[in-house]
Amino acid sequence: MTAMTLVSTVTVGAGGASQIEWSSIPQSGKDLLVVSSVRTDRNTGGYGDGMSFRFNGDSGFNYAVQVLWGIPGDSPAAYGQSLTSRDNVNAGSANDIATTNSAFSSMQTFIANYTAASNKSLSTESVIENNGTRSILQMQAGGWAGGAITSLRLFSFNQTLQQGSTASLYIIS
Repeated sequence: MTAMTLVSTVTVGAGGASQIEWSSIPQSGKDLLVVSSVRTDRNTGGYGDGMSFRFNGDSGFNYAVQVLWGIPGDSPAAYGQSLTSRDNVNAGSANDIATTNSAFSSMQTFIANYTAASNKSLSTESVIENNGTRSILQMQAGGWAGGAITSLRLFSFNQTLQQGSTASLYIIS
């Protein structure tokens, strides 16, 4: 039987935060699941702010990702992108300050075999919710050329996660 165990939930307080991080992740499970609801102070005109993961503090070019976006009403309504040799892996897109005031994105990332010494694969789905004009669905498959994951950082480059942003890390065994 599969069991999910909450490692911790982090909620950003007043003044915001540059990142959400888990260190010393217990090596007691098989997979990881990160569930988050995030908003940043960036203004992209409502297209959302790209969120990223780094594992074990690795900022080397050891990550790759394939992304598919769906944006109703845009032309084209869906498009994709494949990126290799990156210094982070996409974690989805967050609502930004150009979206509806109290709206936070919904993101979920599954990381397979996090305790294994081999390369890691992950999948992410995220939705930017904007009650005004658009919503954006993003699905991704990514990878990291590294060993067992002992720490994980969720962040947006040069942006602040706004108060009320939250993320939970689960171990699946």
